[in-house]
Amino acid sequence: MQTMMVWLWGVNLWVFLQSNVSYAKVFDLDQNHLTHKEIWKCSTWMTIIVPTSMTAYLYLYSHGEVSLAASQPVLLYISAAVILIFPFDIFYLSSRYFFLRTLLRIAFPLQPISFPDFFVADILTSMAKVFSDLERSVCRVVNRQVATIAWLEADSVCGSHSVAIPIVLVLPYIWRLLQCLRQYKDTKEKTCLFNALKYSTAVPLYAKMLSSGMGRDSPRHIVVKASLSSSMKMKKQACICVHMFTVFIHEELQQ
Repeated sequence: MQTMMVWLWGVNLWVFLQSNVSYAKVFDLDQNHLTHKEIWKCSTWMTIIVPTSMTAYLYLYSHGEVSLAASQPVLLYISAAVILIFPFDIFYLSSRYFFLRTLLRIAFPLQPISFPDFFVADILTSMAKVFSDLERSVCRVVNRQVATIAWLEADSVCGSHSVAIPIVLVLPYIWRLLQCLRQYKDTKEKTCLFNALKYSTAVPLYAKMLSSGMGRDSPRHIVVKASLSSSMKMKKQACICVHMFTVFIHEELQQ
């Protein structure tokens, strides 16, 4: 999915170019930004590397080389991290470090919020589910549950009860919340407070997931589970009504 996202990113830049839209000014980019051709070059490498790793995994596993097969996703994740932080002037050093600085500014919004800060943080909220899947994959790699029967045991170590899943899910929303508060401090615009309210609704939602051990359940699934439960006491029913209202407000504002 990430590979397709990069391909479509290049398509967007190509459409902007064909429509004479100065996206560099719109997105507050410097003159060293990547063009659509360079984005497509990156996506081409991703299209080659990811299927190759998958093919190597299937080939090695089918031939009994379980340990070598298990190393394939590990190598893929490590390679991606190394390429991102590689300090030498190859593979678009300035763009990679601009991205890393943007992530750092998102995590610690101590300075005025620029458009790239807001734009990337907003994308991260849309990719929250992807980060929860990444957490599951890293957990299985760390606990050596790749290419073993433990992969099928969903709740063995890296199951839906994992505390890290709701934390990973809520982090992008907390970052956007802090950004909105910082923007209000700088501009005094009330719309920033409304946006902050929107993102704050995610906090009690995922706090409920954390306390109830619902892990990877989506907000809609939580509502369904709460609705189907008929043996709850009156106090619990009141809590769930508040929780369902929070879920409703959160998802409506996200649309």
